[in-house]
Amino acid sequence: FLLHSYSYSQNILKDNKGIYEILKIKLTVVENSKEGSKYKIYSFNKKKFHIYDQPFDGEIYKDHLYASHKFNSSKLFRDISKLSLDTLKESYYNNCTDATSGYDYFLLIETRSMPVSITLHHYYIEQVGDLISLVNHYLPRTFQIEYLTKENKQDCDKQN
Repeated sequence: FLLHSYSYSQNILKDNKGIYEILKIKLTVVENSKEGSKYKIYSFNKKKFHIYDQPFDGEIYKDHLYASHKFNSSKLFRDISKLSLDTLKESYYNNCTDATSGYDYFLLIETRSMPVSITLHHYYIEQVGDLISLVNHYLPRTFQIEYLTKENKQDCDKQN
């Protein structure tokens, strides 16, 4: 799994006047298994959000599973801007979990200046946990995102 790499500076989620620059957020959650990968994509923009599903690699995306067209993103985007996600590295990998198992999280935040892209393989980071909690507040229970906990083992040495 590879997303485009971008270099960015801190605080690009707000301009110098404190105006929030987020235009769109796309969070892809991948559940890996030996049978294949299950995807869910959560896409939030100014006035609506959608949840898409792709059960296995190679299959086309189904129509959205859920949509809200009365969504007002200003509070969500303001709260997400406070999480300092733009200070995180672009990629985190948990060597304790095989690449064909566990969960992958791909986060893309489009801003007025440049995108923020973060990739995690079965890796816990508090700010991402906070982001998922914020997003889950807007989702029906059946579509809420499961995230790892602080107790998730992720300090294994890289195997050669």
